[in-house]
Amino acid sequence: MARRDAQEELARHRAEESDMDRRFHAMQADHAVALRRAEENGYAKGLKDYIALETRLAAMRRLFIRIHLRKTGAGLGFRMRLPCWCKTA
Repeated sequence: MARRDAQEELARHRAEESDMDRRFHAMQADHAVALRRAEENGYAKGLKDYIALETRLAAMRRLFIRIHLRKTGAGLGFRMRLPCWCKTA
């Protein structure tokens, strides 16, 4: 009986299906999933931070334009020249 078990274990080992191989492949798969999730979470955070930054920059541009219009009187029909970074696409 022990010999048959040993032969079966040896056959599985040769076919790379031993318990240790299964645990190893399961650990690799778990690590790959965890790594992919971490990358996706990092990308999502970066995108959220970028959107928040763009929102704040747009508000600052609008404020700058409003202040510039008040100071120069450009809102009264005069032609307004804004810095290139303040122009919206």
